Amino acid sequence: MGWLFGDNQNHIKIGDRVYIPWTGQTGYVVSINGDLCQVSITKEDGTDMIKTFSLKDVKLAKGII
Repeated sequence: MGWLFGDNQNHIKIGDRVYIPWTGQTGYVVSINGDLCQVSITKEDGTDMIKTFSLKDVKLAKGII
């Protein structure tokens, strides 16, 4: 698994840089489990946090950012 066909035919996999439109954040996918993915996001202080999002809520950052 680890692949998703999104609304715009994006394929999201572990290691991809993604954009979360409703938060304005970007990060890297660290795991995918069913329709959920965990994204590592670097905070302003330089530390990383892991957040979980639905795959339908993330977009590949390539071409967006």
